[in-house]
This record gives sequence, C-alpha cells and structure tokens, in this order.
Amino acid sequence: MKITDARVIVTCPAGQTYTLVKITTDAGVYGVGEGTKNGRELAVAALLEHHLAPTLIGRDPGAIEDIWKFLHKGAYWRGGPIQNSAIAAIDMALWDIKGKVAGLPVYSLLGGPTRKGLLTSRACSNICAAGSAPRSSCSTMRTVACRRSRPGGWRKTWSRTT
Repeated sequence: MKITDARVIVTCPAGQTYTLVKITTDAGVYGVGEGTKNGRELAVAALLEHHLAPTLIGRDPGAIEDIWKFLHKGAYWRGGPIQNSAIAAIDMALWDIKGKVAGLPVYSLLGGPTRKGLLTSRACSNICAAGSAPRSSCSTMRTVACRRSRPGGWRKTWSRTT
C-alpha cells in the first residue's frame, strides 16, 4: 500500500478554524489528522501543502515512525510549533489509516484502554448577565452557568441569582 494523495483542508465551523490533512492510499483507505495551531492555521496549512505533503507521495503509510523521523529530523531547522502541528496532523492521519486497515480503534493499537471509568467533577463559572465582568464586580443580575456530571454525559443547567 502506498500514499497517493495528501490534501490539506482548512475549515471554520462555528467560528473556530481547523487545519486538517486527509491522506489517501492506493487501496482507497484514507486517514484524517488535525494540526490546528490557533492563530496560525494558514501557516500550518502552507507548510503541509507546499513542503510536507509532496514528500509523502509514494511512501508506505504503515511506516509511521520512519515518516515521523524523516519529517522531524529531515529539516535543517528542527521543531517549532508550526512544524510540530503539521507533523502531528500527518501522524494522526497515518494512525487513522493503520487502524482502519487493522479493523481496530487506534487506542487499541497504542496499547489498549488505561482505565474503565473516568471521575468527573462539577465545574461552575460566574458570568455577568452582560458577559463582560466576573460575578463579584457585576452589580446587575448575574447568571451562574453550571455543568453537572451525570451518567449520560454533560448537561448545561442555568440558575439565576440577584
């Protein structure tokens, strides 16, 4: 199996910009990875599209560690948040492909689950009705937003205080 295409996708659902990479193989299997660096999404996209993605074509998607080392250590100047975000996106996409080929979730390939459950706690934040000041300094009606843990997941509840 060989990589035939690496496409960069920059999207902005609900006001948050994301940088994604979609890697496709000759077997028709594809993987998606996310490499967003807040405020620098287009820099990550440019690095992926013009410099890193072309080097992936023709490589074996199962050689994840070899590709990571090639991308990380192959550059004259190593590291930095933009480069690391781009390499992380490629790494995630390759693991996604490996999981699809194996028919297993990626966490299973990485050693399996580490816990049977997760402890949660109640988290509250005080927000002024105008949304601009903390509760202690707001003289208008205040709204306290609380999230409560429950077996079915998170649920947002609201209560008003004066």
